Amino acid sequence: MAKFDVTSLKLDDRGLIPTIVQDFSTGEVLMMAWMNEDAILQTLETGTATFWSRSRQCIWVKGLTLKHFGAFAACFICSRIIE
Repeated sequence: MAKFDVTSLKLDDRGLIPTIVQDFSTGEVLMMAWMNEDAILQTLETGTATFWSRSRQCIWVKGLTLKHFGAFAACFICSRIIE
């Protein structure tokens, strides 16, 4: 399997890309969040959807703060879609 090239993504002037999270089984859109290069790389490495919080200026993992993990797999790619 070819390794995904993060540099192929078009990040905005803040180094961010909008990301859409969808339920894997239904296709329902669950949320929109932002990713930076670190969040993208962490998502690809761990298989856990990881995002950039613009308000807190830090990386966050969906569900960690509320101890509730969504039923979606990290399938990354354009805005990017995570299923």
